[in-house]
Amino acid sequence: MTRASTSSVYDLNGQIHFLGRIYTFLGWLGLIGSGFLLFALFSSQTTPAGGTQTGLFGISPHLSVFLLICWSILLLNFSKDITGPRKWSTGIAGVVIAAMNLISVPVGTAVGLYTLWVLFQYRRIQ
Repeated sequence: MTRASTSSVYDLNGQIHFLGRIYTFLGWLGLIGSGFLLFALFSSQTTPAGGTQTGLFGISPHLSVFLLICWSILLLNFSKDITGPRKWSTGIAGVVIAAMNLISVPVGTAVGLYTLWVLFQYRRIQ
């Protein structure tokens, strides 16, 4: 490999900042989406005959939106830390976040694999 291609592939600071921008986008996208879902939940006045609503995996839609808000805030904190001091985001917590992203196909899988690759390259150099 030439020197130019080697430095561009292993420019981890650039890769890490790009990863931070991806997670910032995903975090804000999740918060905006959860806002729309909350609006839809509270604006609908209909409930099933039993009086309770069940959503995905038998949990209530309100709990699903709450979990989405928590996940989005976690992604925003991860993006802030990975582009800044990198105290907790490059350790096991970053690997856990990347592994949890692998579940959501296809975008989360791609982002999770890219995150794992960047974090393992970062750890290999450290």
